[in-house]
Amino acid sequence: MFPAQPKCKYVQKYLYGKAIVADIGCGVGIETDFIQSLGAFVVGVDIDFDLLKIAKNHLPNENTQLLAGDAHHLPFREKAFCVVVMFDVLEHLNDPLQVLTHISIILKDEGILILGVPNKYTFGETLQTITSPFRSANEKQALVECSSC
Repeated sequence: MFPAQPKCKYVQKYLYGKAIVADIGCGVGIETDFIQSLGAFVVGVDIDFDLLKIAKNHLPNENTQLLAGDAHHLPFREKAFCVVVMFDVLEHLNDPLQVLTHISIILKDEGILILGVPNKYTFGETLQTITSPFRSANEKQALVECSSC
């Protein structure tokens, strides 16, 4: 049994064929391992070298690739991924809007971003909080409504 299964329960329905998935903020690779077990090729990215060393020791090489990198400067080409997952990362970013914008570029046209935030707030409330210095009240309300779809 994979400890990441509850967190990744939405991922499986978006995997088709040999999906290519980016796990941004992969840490020690718990979610990466679960997603690759579903048949996807997973590129795990994390800024912490020590966590990546741990991940490297237990992940299969044939279905995963691990990269050291900052979510603000992802080294991927446009439309490279079917799915991008980012669990427990958004709230740690200096510029979450920059990261989300770049993710929209590296996702394929029919790609999907799956986010998880580890607090009591909804994604809409989190998004509203992180964008508050940059958005007008009307724009924030539109973001919250969009995130509830």
